[in-house]
Amino acid sequence: MTKTEFFLGLLASAILALGYAATWFMENSYAIL
Repeated sequence: MTKTEFFLGLLASAILALGYAATWFMENSYAIL
């Protein structure tokens, strides 16, 4: 695995994690409201 592949994998994981967190946050915000 090259550094570029590692970086892209890390970036993709971060994007997925942020997307999941945003979805969870929005769903819980509506539940609270």
